[in-house]
Amino acid sequence: CDHSCGAQYCSKKCESAAWSSCHELLCEKSDSQVKGFTTNWGAFQAHSASDQESFMLAALIIARLACLRKNNDMDALAVMKHRLEKLCGAFWWDLVQVPEDVPASKHPKYRALQLRKKMLGKSLGLLSAALVPVLESNGCLKTGKKDATSAGDDVIKSLLTEEGYGRLNGQILQNALCIDFPHPVRQYLELVAANLDGALKDGEEARTQETLQKLQPLKDALQHIVSYQQMLEEEEEDSEESEDDEDDDDDEEEEDSSSSEEEENKEEGVAHGGNAARGNDQGQSSNGSSTEGQARQLLALLAQVAAEYAVDFEGSGVYSTVAWANHSCCPNASAEFPYGDHRCALTTTEAVPAGGEVCISYIENEEPLQARTSGLYEYQFVCDCQKCVAEGGGGKSAGKRKGKAGAELHANDAKKKRPL
Repeated sequence: CDHSCGAQYCSKKCESAAWSSCHELLCEKSDSQVKGFTTNWGAFQAHSASDQESFMLAALIIARLACLRKNNDMDALAVMKHRLEKLCGAFWWDLVQVPEDVPASKHPKYRALQLRKKMLGKSLGLLSAALVPVLESNGCLKTGKKDATSAGDDVIKSLLTEEGYGRLNGQILQNALCIDFPHPVRQYLELVAANLDGALKDGEEARTQETLQKLQPLKDALQHIVSYQQMLEEEEEDSEESEDDEDDDDDEEEEDSSSSEEEENKEEGVAHGGNAARGNDQGQSSNGSSTEGQARQLLALLAQVAAEYAVDFEGSGVYSTVAWANHSCCPNASAEFPYGDHRCALTTTEAVPAGGEVCISYIENEEPLQARTSGLYEYQFVCDCQKCVAEGGGGKSAGKRKGKAGAELHANDAKKKRPL
């Protein structure tokens, strides 16, 4: 973020999109940020991270609506409100299932339900403390009795009530998709390595030299990263040695002397870390003077740094069109993330006739019937697809989930639905 609040983005385009959609209200270092926001927002984030991450997504949705209200984009706000209304969703606390033949008050899950209500109430209190002053100061929300309110104010106000916040979190829990894609830094380094390896395999030394020359700034940056990591590791080792020496209180003079020596070693370690990149260059001169040797050293460096970004990005998001797709344990479509970012693609996995319903699987559909049925509890229906019926499932309570307005996704009217 340009305001140095700590938020990180993959590009200026991504940063700009985030700012206009919600971050201009949530940036802790924004010039217009209200007093006390950082503390209150931090408390809300900590609670969300420890208890339920859907709270965070709910906050971003509310902030997005508020940004539209601030910019007076009432048409876009109406569209977003309509999309939310189309999503099915029970109250968040009702997604604790209690068997019909057991009185709720006597079932252990009754206590769980009460605890969930309490948890959601705490989340709403923390969010309101952080967000309401920001919304009021930015003209996104009018709460005074004499203030003239708009449709946008009413939408935001309703979501900041227990009922509205509980419904929104229920919609998120029942409709959100898990987003999982490779770390973009790793993808970039792997792409660079593939291009360099391709030039190397072609056997054209001139092309390889040209590629190496273009990649020199990247190589310098990667060597700096490696040197910095080495320095941190050496400082950590020195710190551990220092703690061990402090435990020995038998001889104060020896301890002081040891500390002085360790400080000198620490300084030498820092200097050594700072010279790591130069050491690599010297090794390159002696061991990899050929173009091929330089290329292979760079490939090794790319692999080393790429390994630091081995963990994929994971998150969740609500996609209104995908949310209209009903469940089937033998689906004919799947929601995928093929672009290496948050964009979703709904792809058919088999031929679907015109008018046929497009279904996805909400769970691991290769599991046994009992496991599949258990996995669908939070969606509040029992699957009656062909596979479940054949295995003895279904029953009087069976039924596919429908949107609030009964929306379904069909092959012949997909173009009428909003694009992802």
